[in-house]
Amino acid sequence: MSDLPPPDPLDGAFPADEPAPAAFDMRSEKLRELARLDLVAYYQGRAGAAKEIGVPPAALDKLVARLRKDDAPRVRAEGDKAADLLLEIVVQAGIEMWPDEDGEAYATIPVYGHREHHPLRSRAFKAWALRLYARAARRALQDGTEVPGSVSPDTLAAALLTLEAMAMDAPARRPAVRSAWGPDNCIYIDLGTPDWTVAKVTARGWSVQARCPVPFIRPPGLRALPAPVKKGAIGDLRELVNLPGEGGDDARFMLFVSAMVGALWPSGPYPVLVVLGEAGGGKTTLCTLFRRLTDPNRAELRSPPKDEADLLHAAVNGRVVAIENVSRLSPEMSDMLCRISTGAGFGKRRLYTDGEEYLIEVCNPVVINGVDVGPLRGDMVSRAVILSLPPLAAHDQASRIESDFTAVAGSVFGALLSGLAAALRNRKAIQSKGYPLPRMADFAVTAMAAAEAFGWSPENVLTALNANRAAAVEEVIEADHVGSLLRRLAEGSDPETREENQARARRGDPVWTGTAAELLDRLNTMAPEVWRRARGWPADATRLSARITRVEPELRKIGVVVERRRGSARDRTRTLSLFFRLTASAASGASDNEE
Repeated sequence: MSDLPPPDPLDGAFPADEPAPAAFDMRSEKLRELARLDLVAYYQGRAGAAKEIGVPPAALDKLVARLRKDDAPRVRAEGDKAADLLLEIVVQAGIEMWPDEDGEAYATIPVYGHREHHPLRSRAFKAWALRLYARAARRALQDGTEVPGSVSPDTLAAALLTLEAMAMDAPARRPAVRSAWGPDNCIYIDLGTPDWTVAKVTARGWSVQARCPVPFIRPPGLRALPAPVKKGAIGDLRELVNLPGEGGDDARFMLFVSAMVGALWPSGPYPVLVVLGEAGGGKTTLCTLFRRLTDPNRAELRSPPKDEADLLHAAVNGRVVAIENVSRLSPEMSDMLCRISTGAGFGKRRLYTDGEEYLIEVCNPVVINGVDVGPLRGDMVSRAVILSLPPLAAHDQASRIESDFTAVAGSVFGALLSGLAAALRNRKAIQSKGYPLPRMADFAVTAMAAAEAFGWSPENVLTALNANRAAAVEEVIEADHVGSLLRRLAEGSDPETREENQARARRGDPVWTGTAAELLDRLNTMAPEVWRRARGWPADATRLSARITRVEPELRKIGVVVERRRGSARDRTRTLSLFFRLTASAASGASDNEE
């Protein structure tokens, strides 16, 4: 055996003119404890340990590296690739990687005692990874100053590609934004707080907790919901919104609250909340409070989108799509909003690829407001909750409304969570009773089931929904010139014709029969000249048929039915028959006339 002493582990660790500490002991338990730490934990306590032992951090790195069998702290090791080191640091930090059902990679990362979920390509994940690397790969300048380590964009991109490939080995999970279903038919709502706490809602009630089985992700701009308060009162909101009851009728406030419960419900379809009223009537306040109680965002209300891409961007980067100051709702934009509220998929070409497509699936609550959004199409009306706000006698200062809302926000949000719990508890009972439901039946059932939490009955909510829908149908028909003329033709334009048409309705006979061209001639004789000259008036029978198809659902709701029939094999002429089905109000009018 050699009589030479073992090599000095601090050889080269100090400048020649700076001797190593005399009292330094290689066998100290502190050093061995440091050598057993993983790389990330070592570098988190590196500065303090170096100060405690009495050596420069760079010297401690070399010393611990010699003690470890696997040479783990390799920050100064020659030939290491920065991408490999970045991967090692990230993986050792306790990261969990997984894909969604479409193969997009995500990561669950530990941050200050809680866990967060981010897409691997997101700014948040990149910043987290680079922070780890900056701490772990510190380097010392000649004057002893330490600077954080850094990697090039190419190095970061290479590491992310490897992490994405590793994520594909894990089982797929479904990320969610703000609200999602959890195990055992419970609802989880991301409260948006820095510690990523959630509200868990069950049929028995709700609670706030730190851990959540749902991988919530947070789009840019997401803000925190109010801290919910137990035994909250929805009535605390009443004084802040311009939704007065008339003669004990609380329908507008009831519909507004029901729309908020629907927006917090994890799955669609969702109603489109349309808020109308004159300037200064409180439309913006109402929509802002809706957003703050369901999905707070840095951009609370957006301006009308220019195209489909802008609207999709709003839907992907938030839960509630809130648009203000809509002056005209084009048919294309109306269709898009309807598709977003009920759920639809959109395909886009992935950038920098040869035709590769990525799919966007959205289903979001929608809120729009305006003084006059123009005539609403029938498909929008069937999905809409329309609130018309009365003029305000006096205007409150925005600062006062803000302070008053802050004081009651927790109570109101707690009441909404209680409404969700009631909806979970009562949905099956509501469904079993066989109520005649409007088109948005899922939303109607949720609203009726939640009514108990607010002191209302399911019948009250259903009545409010049906009355709101009936009023909207009337407006659609009156705004559509073809629809309003067909109604006049079916019901009769004078007492004598009206009585005759009601008699035909009782017999089940049509009130008018002919071809589409003949019907257009008839409508031309009934329409004012300004209507016939207006853009959009049908110029031929084909366009008239298309217009009738669009307004047919609303006409049927008031008892006006259009039937199409084709002639025999020789005579293939298509005819239209206009029927008038007596509604309750029409039948009452007929009996009055007979008396």
